[in-house]
Order: sequence, then C-alpha cells, then structure tokens
Amino acid sequence: MGNSGNDANRGMPGHPYPICPWSNRQLRHLGDSLRTGTPVDGKTPHYDDVMEWYGGLAYEAVVFLEKLELHRLLEGQVPAITGRPKTVDTLTEKLKRQPTYQLGNIQGVAGARVEARMNLIQQDTLVNHVVASHEQIGVPCEVSDLRDDDHSGYRAVHVIVKPPGSRRFEIQFRTMVQSRWANTYEALADVVGRDIRYGSVPQEQVVADAVELMQALSRDLAKTLEDSGVTLISLEQRGMKANTDKDLAEMVRQHEHLMSQYEEQMENMETTLRQIGSELGGSPLTPS
Repeated sequence: MGNSGNDANRGMPGHPYPICPWSNRQLRHLGDSLRTGTPVDGKTPHYDDVMEWYGGLAYEAVVFLEKLELHRLLEGQVPAITGRPKTVDTLTEKLKRQPTYQLGNIQGVAGARVEARMNLIQQDTLVNHVVASHEQIGVPCEVSDLRDDDHSGYRAVHVIVKPPGSRRFEIQFRTMVQSRWANTYEALADVVGRDIRYGSVPQEQVVADAVELMQALSRDLAKTLEDSGVTLISLEQRGMKANTDKDLAEMVRQHEHLMSQYEEQMENMETTLRQIGSELGGSPLTPS
C-alpha cells in the first residue's frame, strides 16, 4: 500500500499519524449522505478525498507496526502486517446498520491487521507491546478482546488507537487459526449476505446450516485448540517435558489431534462453501 499524499497534514508532534483536515460536522454530513444516498453539498468533503486521507492513516499505521520489529517477540517469525480503509459498500452498510453512528467516530474506517502463526500468549504479548508503544508517544489505546464472548464465531483481539488531532483507527491481531476461520467466513458472507456477521440467520436451510457449523467450529473446536496450546506452554514453562512425563505427552497428542481435526473440518467447510457459492450463482468462495 502506498502513501496517499497527506504530507501537508502529517502527524502532530509526538506521533506519526496525519492530522484530520475535516471537522466532526463535515464528516457527519458525509456519513449521512452515504447512509441516505443523497448528494453531498459544497461544504461536505468528497468521499474519494476522505478515503484517500484514511488510506494515508492506514499506511502510517503499517509503518509504525513494521518499525516495532514484532518478529523479535515471535521467536524470529515475521508477522504479516497489512492495512487499508473500508470500501464504500462496507462503510455504507455499517452506517445503515447503525443509524446513530457518525462517520468520524467509526474506528474501523481504516486500520491495520497483524497475523502470525502464534499462540494466545504471544498474541497477548504483541497486543501489549503495540499498546505500550503508542502510549509512550501520547496516543491512547483501547483493547477489545473478542476471543471468548460470542461474536458470530469471530475471534481476535482488536486495539482501537486514538491519536490526538487525527482519527481513531483499529489494529486487528489474529492467530493463523483465527485468521483462516475469519477469511473463510468473510468469503461466505460476501456470497450469502454480510448480515451473518452480525447474528442474522439465512432463510435457505443449507446456508443456515453452514453458518451454524462455521460458528460452532470457531466457538468450540478452534477455541479448545488454542486454549490447549496455552496449557501446554504453561506446563512446559514449569519444567515438564513430553519425553519424560506421560501426562504431558498425552496432552501433546490430544493437542495434535485437535489441530488435525480443525484442519480437516476447515477443509470440509471450505469445500461446502464453494459448492454453496456455485449453487447461489455467485463466485466460487476463495478465502484469502
């Protein structure tokens, strides 16, 4: 992702994020225009200009994360760090779904994502480091842990970053287990309707069954798998070794069995979802 050319509005002293050139009122009017489908007036910024600015914000978020050298916290593994603003369709849908939302206060208009083959402890470590790094330069953050409560199966940790003078944005942290599920579910939502991400139940029974299976796969198997990994790490840190402790060796086997189950069920679900996409006349599901 390239810089969006916001050099004239680059960060305030102390942080790298661009200063927002529009007032809350101006962004609210643009949000109302997107929500209702009415043209903007001469005092309201154009959508393309606003998204270009948010693209620059996302770019600076990625640059900031890359400078933190997060691989040092992951035993040398380099995480995938990406960033981008929302599409107009996604943003308009969000504004319509939440009539009281104001565009300038939506933290997900732009953001970044950090994905890595990591366990839950490492995920927490990355989150805490990124939050502390922002707070050291006077940028407050808020952590939203979505790994335990029901969010239509979605599991991750989000950090809402609130740079003074700029606009809040979101950084998503996902393990590879969480990421594979989320990408597959997102691909399903693109074909059968994005409302399934917010608890809606599709009318077609075969689609409703697939949604329920996907949510259960995340809620039960994926969560159990990742919790099992944390337990193993805790026991190993206490000095237990699989080659000498029978109980630990059995737990390792159970964990590997859970991983095998998860991989197999995800492959089966991805095959099912591609079939659903073809039957509904949409593009075959190709999770990214």
